[in-house]
Amino acid sequence: DLLAEAVRGADLVGVPLSRKPHFLPLLDPVLRSHGIDVRALRLTDSLVNYSLHAAGHLARLMQGRRLLVIGNAAHALAGRLAAAGYTVTGIISPVRGFADIGRVIAEAGRTDFDLALVSAGIPAVVVAWRLAAELGKVALDFGHLADLIASGKETL
Repeated sequence: DLLAEAVRGADLVGVPLSRKPHFLPLLDPVLRSHGIDVRALRLTDSLVNYSLHAAGHLARLMQGRRLLVIGNAAHALAGRLAAAGYTVTGIISPVRGFADIGRVIAEAGRTDFDLALVSAGIPAVVVAWRLAAELGKVALDFGHLADLIASGKETL
């Protein structure tokens, strides 16, 4: 229910475009079961983070902004971001599922940041929505791109 509330309230919702059985075909039934009208949502590809990165837009989005990095790979990701010249003003890690959402939001509220990169599995959807709704901040569900950058498999 909390995830459904986050989807209803999000400014932009990433949806899977893959027609594999556990992706796009599940979207309509899940939204319908929670009373969410897909036509009322602003939609993008659920892999928009990768697209932004590949096109070079992510670098421009982060440049000159104070970044808050959230998730289990946050320390390594923050190190890579700082080494690439980005300003990381906060790290929140670990995120242990939905039970940690309140703690994460409270910690974020004590951090000076412009953009949060949230990589925390499914709770990232709720964290990103709450950062925007409650703190008026820009937040991006950064997904597994955080792991790829943190490990050096993707560069900035």
